[in-house]
Amino acid sequence: MRALEAIYIARGLTSGLLKIGRTWNVPSRLRALARTAEPVELLATVAAPPSFERELHRRFAAALEPSRGREWFRDDGAIRAFLATLPEAQRGSCVFAPGPKRKVRRRTDAEREASRRAATERYYAHVASVARSHGHAPTLPLRDCPKCLAHWEAHLARSRKSEATRAARRAASALLYPLHHRATGARETA
Repeated sequence: MRALEAIYIARGLTSGLLKIGRTWNVPSRLRALARTAEPVELLATVAAPPSFERELHRRFAAALEPSRGREWFRDDGAIRAFLATLPEAQRGSCVFAPGPKRKVRRRTDAEREASRRAATERYYAHVASVARSHGHAPTLPLRDCPKCLAHWEAHLARSRKSEATRAARRAASALLYPLHHRATGARETA
């Protein structure tokens, strides 16, 4: 059996045409499309063999837009109906538009270590300041100070909000990186 690739369906925001293509890296491919063709909105991804893309091209051949090549299709309703049959985990909406190129500077090991040390120092300074504001030593267990307990509960509430945000990001990641999530079992698909 051949390796799986990400088969994606994207909508051109300028023309309204739908593109059915395949790639190993969906975000990179759609950013390239946004720079060279037009801004696009990702509608769905499916981890499948390359033959699935060809099957979709044949299936929707009647809606092919000849002026844009062999992968752009008019939206005659058939592709949207097909999208509706896909599991929700494979559908979504994510817009890719051209933007300025950013130069990424990688941090050195020494910079990462210094950053980690500074974060640890900030944490211990925070714990000490909270303990001082409550009138006890920082080594007192949290459960013995009602104020520390309330402070910790507030922190946990913020963490739960952050967890909901992370869950939403994981769902978006499953849409953008279907091959990774399928290979690692990070997200089940129906």
